[in-house]
Amino acid sequence: MAALSNRCELAEAKATQLESAKTLVDQQLEALKIMLDKSEAKFKVADGTINDLTIQLKEKKDALEDLTFRYDEETIMNAEMAEKIAELEKRTVVKGSENEDTTKLLMDETEKAKLQLEKLRKQCSQYYTFSTSLVFEQERISLTKLLSSNDAVECMDKSETKANDDNRDLSKHLMGHNKTVKKAVQERLESDKEEIKNLTAQLEILKKSMDDKATNISQKDEELTICRATVDQLRNELEKVERSKAKLKETYDALEMSNNALLTNFDHLKKEDAEMVEKTENEKKEHNTEITRLNGELRQAQNDSIQLQEQLRKMEIEKAKLMELRESLENSNRELLTDTKSLESQKIELEGELRQKESENEILRSSLAKKESELFSTKSRLDELSGQIDKSVTVVAQLQTTNESLEKDLLTTRNNVQNLENMHDAIKNTLGKTQSELEKLREDLSFSQQELIAEHEKVAKLQQEIVSHVSDMEQLQRLREEASNHAKIKS
Repeated sequence: MAALSNRCELAEAKATQLESAKTLVDQQLEALKIMLDKSEAKFKVADGTINDLTIQLKEKKDALEDLTFRYDEETIMNAEMAEKIAELEKRTVVKGSENEDTTKLLMDETEKAKLQLEKLRKQCSQYYTFSTSLVFEQERISLTKLLSSNDAVECMDKSETKANDDNRDLSKHLMGHNKTVKKAVQERLESDKEEIKNLTAQLEILKKSMDDKATNISQKDEELTICRATVDQLRNELEKVERSKAKLKETYDALEMSNNALLTNFDHLKKEDAEMVEKTENEKKEHNTEITRLNGELRQAQNDSIQLQEQLRKMEIEKAKLMELRESLENSNRELLTDTKSLESQKIELEGELRQKESENEILRSSLAKKESELFSTKSRLDELSGQIDKSVTVVAQLQTTNESLEKDLLTTRNNVQNLENMHDAIKNTLGKTQSELEKLREDLSFSQQELIAEHEKVAKLQQEIVSHVSDMEQLQRLREEASNHAKIKS
């Protein structure tokens, strides 16, 4: 019974060790899950950085489009300014010609007025000479009258009367003509004076307008010089803008190339991330199923331990009963001392049976040694599994460092995208290795579980064998001695 209790205690200790190992494995699996979640979060951060880069590329495209639009607007404005400058030059030329035409017209009109005044002066001089000639003729006729004779005087009187009549008619005619001429001359002089006044006023107005136009022309010349300077500046700026536009086109082409490469890499990364997410989800499901299985097996082991404790209690009750039977047997042996022959024959038979049972005990010892060796092998395997889990943890830490380096490289430049792809491939390889290692761990766990099930079956068989051999007190004593010896050997 002591050996059975020791064996049960050892089985319970092994069960507790297996439970502790299972808890450690569960903790390590949870740590691996946490690391996988962190890696997924970092992949999401990498996706976010890639999205930010795509947004920045779009913003740069928009900025380039704005620059091209502004460049087109500036070219249009420069063309419009050139057209306006040409129109201003044409207008200045036309206005200068118009001003020259108006001045020429005014000069022509003034010259015409001068010619008309000279004609009037000539007419006045002609009338004056005609009137003086008439006066000289009258004086000559009077002198001839004084010098001539009476006959001649009469003739002369007649001729004088005729001449006087003619002179009167001529004087009247001259007076009328002079009046008409004077009126015409006065009217013409007044009209000429008014025209001259008007012309002088117009000349002053024209002078003022010419001065204003000269000032305007000077201002326009200054404006033209300023416009020409601005046009030259704009041309220089246009050349600079064209150069910058060429550079921007080159950068734009490079950005488009890099954008296309980023888009292709981004699609590839998305596909790989989706595959990784699917794999992780499947692994999570498998881990959850394995955890449920392990929990069920633990419950079964706990139930088995409870059953073993109940069986131990039953064994103790049976032990008490057997002790009572032993006492009764001793009493009966005391009574049956007389029957020595029958007892000797029974002893011989019992010795044979004891030898058989000793051989069976030796078989049990060998089986126990095998089981102990198997338990040690399972412990070594569990240690190996824990070492592999530690290795996987270190690999996951390395993956974290690589992921952080990837995030930094993504934020720095586009050229590091290729490095990110290479690092991503390396991460994939390491993740594939970790997955293969996890699959190996799963296989080892399943194998250890099978070994535990086999050990439970063996323990059940041992319990059956122990129950079958409980009836022999001598065998129990020998088992106690063997258990004490075994405990001494272990100590």
